[in-house]
Amino acid sequence: MLGNVNINNLKRYLSGENPSFEEQALGEIIAEHKLERDWPEGLNERNKYLYGIEDGLPIRIKPENDREYQLILLKQVIEVPIMPPKYYRGYQKWFNTQTWQDMQKWPEYIEKAIKFERMENIINRIRRENYAKEKAMLEIEAKKHLASAYVKYKLNKDFLIDFNSKESQESIPNAIMLESNDREENINNLKWLVGKANTNYVHIEDDCTKDTVRVNQIITALETAQENYIKNGKRTLLWVDHFDKLLVHNEENDETISDLKDLLCKLSKEYKTTLIFETDNSKKMDPIALQSHRVKIKINMNKDISLKELKELQNEFLRANIKVIPGTDCYRFTYLPTDKDFVDLYLGSFGHDSSVLWIDSQDNEKIKVVLDNVEVLKSIPKFNNIQKIQCPRPNKFDGIGDMLNNTYLLTKEGQVIYEYKIKNPK
Repeated sequence: MLGNVNINNLKRYLSGENPSFEEQALGEIIAEHKLERDWPEGLNERNKYLYGIEDGLPIRIKPENDREYQLILLKQVIEVPIMPPKYYRGYQKWFNTQTWQDMQKWPEYIEKAIKFERMENIINRIRRENYAKEKAMLEIEAKKHLASAYVKYKLNKDFLIDFNSKESQESIPNAIMLESNDREENINNLKWLVGKANTNYVHIEDDCTKDTVRVNQIITALETAQENYIKNGKRTLLWVDHFDKLLVHNEENDETISDLKDLLCKLSKEYKTTLIFETDNSKKMDPIALQSHRVKIKINMNKDISLKELKELQNEFLRANIKVIPGTDCYRFTYLPTDKDFVDLYLGSFGHDSSVLWIDSQDNEKIKVVLDNVEVLKSIPKFNNIQKIQCPRPNKFDGIGDMLNNTYLLTKEGQVIYEYKIKNPK
């Protein structure tokens, strides 16, 4: 191998430039292995023994990250011999000593050491590329989750609090519109809204009948809603599938739009009803029908909202939902507007160490939410001075394995404590 490499290009060769098909394929196979997901997959019998995979106590300490794991796998493929001695004496050559024999291994050592370094750099590059792809996918997924959380936050703040209240309901909107290219997400958010509303609920499906028939279905539902309010004092949520089609701005639709504009003005006050619907593009609808006295709440997720803007909006929600549990030292961090999406937080050492934030959970998702929102948590006076975050060993390390370190300390229940050190704590 070394004989085929021009010494002037050795650095470029070692860097992993222009890998062959075989080198690239090998690099991708090894770089695909992740410590927390795959260990000890790929280990040969010798390494299984050395790491104590089959016989209990390990002879070696398990690798700490993906890079170390992948180096072990590479060493199995390219076995670089021990570096031979650098010098020999004349008599060692005459008597063919072991030192002299080891000296003869220099060509093999150089060739395999160079090949190993080249493959290590190829694997490092592929691993970085994989991390970049994963990060991009995570950012897309994060933006989607943030958008969903923002929609729920807005619906809760601007509608549900008043709608579910027994106080005056003069400000209840006539209609709510969610706008997004992702119809499935729109529908999920409307389902969430229905589930959170203390109300009567009517769903009118789109059965492809004439517009006049659909308008009559809506009027009938509104009359029933009016009667139900008299009976039980509960308002109605009316979800009309593809309601946006009835408001498409064209000459053929003028009469339907006119009827609906009149209805939309009096849904809340007269019929004790709020109409909810979704669309992928509000621009195709009659703008007058969408005026705020008719459709008061319009949440448009098609706008190019940056991740930073969404994060700021989410932070506003999160800060409002970190609350002390009365009679305890515990803060409950409700990171999504549902009853189950929360994690309990304490100061370290049973509330006595203000430099440590303790996460009372082993759930990977809950731990990740806390680590991702350190600055939000530090804005709470109780947690102003935290410098590190600790938790019991997570149930899995996906997405947080590189952030946490094993302290080798135990909780009083015997669980291993993991720790995250906050960078540049203020």
